[in-house]
Amino acid sequence: MKLIRTAISLFLCACLMCFTVSAARYTDENKGFSLEVPDEYIVIDENSVKENAEFISKLGSSTENFKKAMQEGNIVLYAATEDNQKQIQVKIFESDTAKKIGELSRLSEDNFLTAAEEIAKLVVADGELLNAESIHKDNSRYLHYTVRATTGLESESDEIGYCFDEYLTVSNGKFYALIYYNSSSDFSKADAKLSKSVFDSFYVKSAANSQGLTAFEWVLRILIPVLIAAAILLGSWIVYSFVNDIRYNRKQPESIPDRIKMRRK
Repeated sequence: MKLIRTAISLFLCACLMCFTVSAARYTDENKGFSLEVPDEYIVIDENSVKENAEFISKLGSSTENFKKAMQEGNIVLYAATEDNQKQIQVKIFESDTAKKIGELSRLSEDNFLTAAEEIAKLVVADGELLNAESIHKDNSRYLHYTVRATTGLESESDEIGYCFDEYLTVSNGKFYALIYYNSSSDFSKADAKLSKSVFDSFYVKSAANSQGLTAFEWVLRILIPVLIAAAILLGSWIVYSFVNDIRYNRKQPESIPDRIKMRRK
């Protein structure tokens, strides 16, 4: 019985671990996107600026100026490590170009190459292009650029560089950009791996994506209620069995052995 209870307890712990992992997902239904943010990142959106006043003050800004900067920079999500050496941003913005494109995934190949060339000029600007590619994901098409910038994020000195990895698509006549920044002039394999893992979880709701949810979100939508129900049932069964065992033991009369076996020397 104890072995069964131990196994069930381990199963319940595993269930709780599943919930912990899924809690890192950030979803904005109104803006039509979601993604997984690493646990060690502080996440700020337009509704949580004041809640993160202490962190924002460490960046040398006030909550009012920070919110204004987010709005002017079309930043709908800002996530950063405690030391602000690494950042993840999601930007959503409209433009005549985006309205003309509509859906990047629906362009002909010739038109796509033309659009990619023009967008690359805007993304790279005066920086150094380290990598460029096209990616198909969730029935959408993304442009991926890795860039080494010529100046630091908060400095005019050319000696303080930084790199960023940007995944960009056009959906519903808007630009959706997922950007990973570091504070180094080198873009390491670890940076590339982290950026890719966040992009793998990035989902943009679009007209080209009829299912409305990622496969991961469908699994969570089905699996989490099942795990919760299973956890409740198993927890109730453990409590019920434990109480029954106590009641049973109390009802049993105290028995005294009629003989005591002695071991002969």
